[in-house]
Amino acid sequence: MPSPLHDTTILQAVTRLQNRFIREPNSRQRFQEALDALLQLSGSEYGFIGEMLTDAHGQPFLRTHAVTDISWNEESRSQFDQALETGLEFHELENLFGEVVKKRTVVIANDPDSDVRRGGLPMGHPELKSFLGIPFIVEDELIGMAGVANRPGGYDVELSEWLDPLMVSCASMVWAARNERLRQEAEQALRASERHTQAVSELVTFVTFSGPIDPHGNITFHRYRGSKIEMPLNMPLPLIELMRLRMSDEDVALAERSLEEARAGRDVVFDYQAPGDDDLMHWFSCHVRPQPYPAGGDGWIMIYGAIVDITAKKLAELETLRQKQELQTIFDAMQARVIYFDTAGRFLRQNAFSRRASGLSDEAQHGKTRSKSPCSGTIPSCVTQRRSKLSAPAYHGSARWKPMPKTVSDAGRASTKCRPAIPAGPSPVCSCSFAT
Repeated sequence: MPSPLHDTTILQAVTRLQNRFIREPNSRQRFQEALDALLQLSGSEYGFIGEMLTDAHGQPFLRTHAVTDISWNEESRSQFDQALETGLEFHELENLFGEVVKKRTVVIANDPDSDVRRGGLPMGHPELKSFLGIPFIVEDELIGMAGVANRPGGYDVELSEWLDPLMVSCASMVWAARNERLRQEAEQALRASERHTQAVSELVTFVTFSGPIDPHGNITFHRYRGSKIEMPLNMPLPLIELMRLRMSDEDVALAERSLEEARAGRDVVFDYQAPGDDDLMHWFSCHVRPQPYPAGGDGWIMIYGAIVDITAKKLAELETLRQKQELQTIFDAMQARVIYFDTAGRFLRQNAFSRRASGLSDEAQHGKTRSKSPCSGTIPSCVTQRRSKLSAPAYHGSARWKPMPKTVSDAGRASTKCRPAIPAGPSPVCSCSFAT
């Protein structure tokens, strides 16, 4: 049984560790000091202190916080140098210290060579003559363990119990290290989330806001983020007057109508123009979702909203419209009749020259088949091939003109050329041009 002197020794070791922990709670050196104390007090040759973790597959493994340098070659020395920074990892648990993990109890092996629980040792590893493994259990969770080896005369339960105060301190250190790591991981995740949010914000340029609106149209922003323009929080502001500072009267009127829709409990979306953070005019889309606000009383609503910069979308739409208008101008300027029919030979539309030549508007001919349109004759093959999945062939032929208004004096023959406007698909459309 350990003597009173030994009891004083272990209490002194615990006191030194606690003092170190108070001064440097996040230092890895405190684990090495704890291991040194454990080796000295237990009379052991080498050992480790480690934390239990779980891998990506949910399997437990041990990572050391402190380990004795027992390197015997360059490879093991490299592993030990790594352990000083990040710790060694042990995933194989079919061995003596794995018994500590699986059984959650003290494991003593004074004859490892004949112990069925023993696993293999790497080539060159120092001889294992005896082993003591002690689990760290906090709030019924196995958080780590300590292992020591090669005490002269072996280990016993009495020694493991005498080491208990030191093991409690070691368990507290592992628990603190785990909580610190989880805190850092949470902070990193939060920073990553903030960077992601900021990146998305810069990509799509959006503002998020929320706050109650009183019956007089004053909003108290609880949140306003995403713009360089800072809005005072937690104080009533006249919402419509704020809009007048940056929006046209027409857009302000639209916003007022949208606010009334929101007061009626309906989600609203409206687009408007206003200066952006770069002081240039931008298009924005405002999305607002109203919610009841009982704390304010009758006439109050809580709104949650987002403002998205849609300038790029609007410019693309305007460019598409410009191109369509340009094509329409070219279409109408062609000095030949251009008529579009569907796959059933029904009239769809014509260009300006054709309207002048026929004297008939698109509405007057809408839905009429080719036989009833200003041109008579055989329906081109590109029209009759209904719902063909192949490209309809081009058609070259002639058709007899029906009598035309005075704008077209001769009623002779006209050359006809029809091509599929949509060469493939379930419902091709044919474009026919007629040049006299």
